Amino acid sequence: MRGPMPAAYDIDGQIFAPVRLPGNQFTQAPQLNLGNIKRIGVINNLAATAAYGTLGQGGVVVINTFGGSPTKDEIVDRARLRNNYTNGSELSSQEVAENAPTYLKEMRASGSFEESKAIFESYHSTYSNSPYFLLDAHTYFVEQYGEEDYADEIITSHFEPYTNNPVLMKALAYTYESQGRFEKANEVYKEVFILRPNYVQSYMDMANSYGSLGEAKQAASMYARYYYLVEEDFLEHDTIGFGPILEREFNNLLVLNKGAIAGNKGVKKGLVTKEEMEGTRLVFEWNDGEAEFELQFVNPENQFYKFKHSLATNAEMIAREKDFGYNVKEYLIDSSLPGHWKVNVKYLGNKSLTPTYLKATVYHDYGSRIQRKEVKVFKLDLKNVNHELFGLTTVGNVTVN
Repeated sequence: MRGPMPAAYDIDGQIFAPVRLPGNQFTQAPQLNLGNIKRIGVINNLAATAAYGTLGQGGVVVINTFGGSPTKDEIVDRARLRNNYTNGSELSSQEVAENAPTYLKEMRASGSFEESKAIFESYHSTYSNSPYFLLDAHTYFVEQYGEEDYADEIITSHFEPYTNNPVLMKALAYTYESQGRFEKANEVYKEVFILRPNYVQSYMDMANSYGSLGEAKQAASMYARYYYLVEEDFLEHDTIGFGPILEREFNNLLVLNKGAIAGNKGVKKGLVTKEEMEGTRLVFEWNDGEAEFELQFVNPENQFYKFKHSLATNAEMIAREKDFGYNVKEYLIDSSLPGHWKVNVKYLGNKSLTPTYLKATVYHDYGSRIQRKEVKVFKLDLKNVNHELFGLTTVGNVTVN
């Protein structure tokens, strides 16, 4: 395992990140004239360092000098640190749809359920060995016609060969969640849990799935089980990437379900505190750990922050994900910049040359009693092209965990 990361330095708004050297050593802290230092602060809370992205995973030492002139003490929106304005060149959802497989374009162009059904059946012999064909057809018949029974028959009749493949099963679970069919998703997550009992995300997936069903006690029990296994050294707790997200999920469950969970064994492991932010929370998950992509967040002033999930730029982060077994990233939007936000993606591929399924869970009014969520799922197969995923009208600056 890798050792802890040293702190980054924020000196009058300029970020100095630690760089790993041979022998697991790191570059030294920047040299300063001590007489020029006006104030020093240490940020070691992961949520507070979130705006620094992966640069702040070891904490941040904030230094203000007499020569500097910071206008605010708060963390600056990462999207506004540079002259990084978008040029509007990303593809629209309609343009992405034009690159869909032929069978899907023909079904979309059909005039009825029966006609679409005939098109699916005509292509089935050709694509019978493709689980992605089955997932495409299932999604289409539910979204276009609300034909859940027929769509489910596609899965039950043809998906059996893929039930031992957790990557494909997670894509199916995501699909059910996006349809609001949480019982079906729960059944699939149980199968994935059996296949991946040593993946830390399996516990959060099961807990969140029970939470979506309104089974708060079951959800809390899954978190308690996770922490028990950590205490007994059967699982290792990742304090940098996954840990803060899991703890936020658990705390949010406890805050919103105090009455239902009161007295439940293991609840003491959750620090039941008021949410440190209220606004919009975005949680991104992907079914394939080999997936590489870039997420672009465009603020109402048309400036963007980009998260790069690729071996070329974040190899150590991806190695950590694989070590512990998770594929999740969260973004928090506070109240300092209201307006319309856009989320774009550039898919870079994976080792198997197959699509990746990206799930985006949007929590509106996060941390409040009127909190609600919506689940969006995207099939990523168009490579090396920046295109839009979705937009939302909300408030705030993007911070990252």
